[in-house]
Amino acid sequence: MPEKPNFLIILSDQQRRDSLGCYGNPVIRTPNLDRLAAEGARFATTIAQAPFTLPSVTSLMTGRTPPHHGVRNHPATLAPEIQTLAERFKEAGYQTAAMTRHTWLRRKSGLDQGFDVYHNNKFAAGLDARSLSLAATDWLEARDPEKPFFLWLHFLDPHLPYTPAYPYAVLFHEEHAADERIKHLRAMMEVAHASYEPTPYADIS
Repeated sequence: MPEKPNFLIILSDQQRRDSLGCYGNPVIRTPNLDRLAAEGARFATTIAQAPFTLPSVTSLMTGRTPPHHGVRNHPATLAPEIQTLAERFKEAGYQTAAMTRHTWLRRKSGLDQGFDVYHNNKFAAGLDARSLSLAATDWLEARDPEKPFFLWLHFLDPHLPYTPAYPYAVLFHEEHAADERIKHLRAMMEVAHASYEPTPYADIS
């Protein structure tokens, strides 16, 4: 292992473990995540510190529980005196970047502390997982190759309002049209599309 290895955190918002092949799903295809699980460590049990994105991610990025970092709900702002993982990496000489499009994780959340690049624009065109990955690739290619990096990718595609990009939106339509789980998912998507309204907080930088 290099003296200072690179670190990549991938968060897939609202994605259940049983929707991954490496956790036993026989239908959904997740070859890249399955490969990462096979080549690395796959945990059988993990516990989120909160049922909401912002306090849960803040716990991950600070190593503290919500009562100790003060972010308990949406919206909230992490106090600048509380050190983040990115700040620790930056102090250690790492290049740091975050790529996300989540409303509650915008700069106002305070989670941009310690990041050289904090890419979060919910309303920019094409910010699905593929586009965020391309943005991350551009950053990786432009960074100083002599220095280690810490990169956080936060994908929102499994989250409401359930609008997967092509071809994933139709991937299982023919092959599993009679599957009750697929029928249930389609019904959920129809309800979500009919009732979804972006939160006013999304307009706050």
